[in-house]
Amino acid sequence: DQAATWRYKEAEAPDGWEQPGFEDATWKEGKGAFGHKDGSEKFISTPWQGKEIYLRSTFNYDGASFDNAMLVIHYDNDTTVYLNGKPLFTADKWNDVYAGVDVTNDMRPLLKEGENTIAVHTRQDTGGQFIDLALLIGSRAE
Repeated sequence: DQAATWRYKEAEAPDGWEQPGFEDATWKEGKGAFGHKDGSEKFISTPWQGKEIYLRSTFNYDGASFDNAMLVIHYDNDTTVYLNGKPLFTADKWNDVYAGVDVTNDMRPLLKEGENTIAVHTRQDTGGQFIDLALLIGSRAE
């Protein structure tokens, strides 16, 4: 199972929650996807039925050059994704499938060698709710 483990909070997070080094040890732990949505049950690992969810995870990057960066994301509703404390992706409403978003140019100045922090805030209003994502980087074959 390659799913990332996330720290998450279903109540409003304090200022600075999206920043690297924020102390999230008291937050719950879960694996994506998070939600409660008809038709998406097979993807959901961690139930979420509140109005807000805040997610945090870290990953290591070896600093290798890359040609493309893709955010693969399924969100319902309004979502903002942060990389190392800076907004990487923002969307309102929802999408009903996993979709790829080219974030190559936005990611280049934010990604750093060593540990990186990805943070996500998703807000729920009506209907189903869901958040799951992956950040992929790659290089063109020579």
